[in-house]
Amino acid sequence: MSSNNVFPLNMKSLHNVVIRSEHVDESHLWHFRYGHLNYNGLQQLKKKNMVFGLPSIQNQTGICEGCVYEKMHCFSFTKTTWRTNTPLELIHTDICGPIRTPSIIDNRYFLLFVDDYSRMIWIYLLDKKSKAFSIFFSIQNSCKKAKWVPDEDSKDRLWKRVYLQAFS
Repeated sequence: MSSNNVFPLNMKSLHNVVIRSEHVDESHLWHFRYGHLNYNGLQQLKKKNMVFGLPSIQNQTGICEGCVYEKMHCFSFTKTTWRTNTPLELIHTDICGPIRTPSIIDNRYFLLFVDDYSRMIWIYLLDKKSKAFSIFFSIQNSCKKAKWVPDEDSKDRLWKRVYLQAFS
């Protein structure tokens, strides 16, 4: 064993050796080339001489893994019936970075907050990821201070007043 915990392997061979060999049927190969077209379609292409160099295609009894994956269906996400009723009741957050190209003031991260009720977004630019925790707590404290009182104002003005009160 060498100093970096690697076992050297010295192979002295007089002959070329094939480690792996695979025989691919021509029909299966053309099935791949035509984007998993069914074998009856490939036979029709051959019968009508629509493709130059296409060999005679045999019906396959095996299962193509790509065709099986293609026929699988993804289930959609379940629809949630719960929605927030007031601003700042639920806030989604995400941090992104490091970003290859820094901002003008040399920030490589950003912290994103989205209010579930209004979809209002706050973005904080960060030069270090370690600053995200302190910003998170300042947002949390600001949200606790905010009060939401429904009145006859339009929703836009009401939201602006709530958020200005919380983050001023």
